[in-house]
Amino acid sequence: MFIPMNGKAAYWAAIAASGLAIAGCAQFAFKGDMAGAAIFAVPSAYFISVVLLIRRADGENKKLLRFLAERLPDIRYGNAMLGKERITEGSHLVAFKLVLSFIIVSYTINTKLYPYRDRKPWLQAAWYSLLSLVFGIWSLPGLIYAPLSVLDNLRFERTLEVSALLRQLEASLQAENPAPAGS
Repeated sequence: MFIPMNGKAAYWAAIAASGLAIAGCAQFAFKGDMAGAAIFAVPSAYFISVVLLIRRADGENKKLLRFLAERLPDIRYGNAMLGKERITEGSHLVAFKLVLSFIIVSYTINTKLYPYRDRKPWLQAAWYSLLSLVFGIWSLPGLIYAPLSVLDNLRFERTLEVSALLRQLEASLQAENPAPAGS
């Protein structure tokens, strides 16, 4: 049985798997069998890193969306800066795919959104592609998903225009704060 996962299912499965691996490690350690404990320590560290990667990407994306919502007028006039990158309506946001596999489980994780306007973030695309090839091929689904993620990353498949995102943000803000009936 092979289990490909992404999104919330991957997050909760990784938490459960890390808990089981930590319990197995502790059981062997209490018996004094350090070799057995070491065998469970590797998957424990692996699943914990998957959880941390998913949480970090989600947190970074929420910060970015908050930044965009707070600076709508600045983005319209081209005055918004995010780090060294100027964010305008013509800018793009791209998320890369990272594949991590372990025996029968394969995780596909979307990274944080990277902004770009003129120059595409090739370094990040190459980095996440390399990580997918190194850590993503260790299961049958990973053998399929890792090369596909490399293709998606190098073609910038998960790209979103800031203007489209701004329209969605404005619509959701208007839905949350409707205009008074008398105006």
